[in-house]
Amino acid sequence: MENNNIYKINPHTNKVISVRVKGMHCASCAGIIEKTFKKVDGVLSAEVNYGTEAVKLSFNESKINLENLSKKIEPLGYSLILETDEKNIQSINQV
Repeated sequence: MENNNIYKINPHTNKVISVRVKGMHCASCAGIIEKTFKKVDGVLSAEVNYGTEAVKLSFNESKINLENLSKKIEPLGYSLILETDEKNIQSINQV
């Protein structure tokens, strides 16, 4: 059975990154953030780690960007740390 909802991998638009999350206080917070990101159009995967206070995101840059992803979790009391400092945003690879 073929899944037609899978995004085609395009190295020019799909990106995998790890970003720090502000406001995460427990494992339940991590679950809420992960569920929220997975519902966003353009997000291919989201893995939130409470221990490292970070989220590993795979997303389509032509559909969503980091600023808009942060806005999705801000009403819940969280935000992505979007500094250009390489310590906070680490590009893992281009898919």
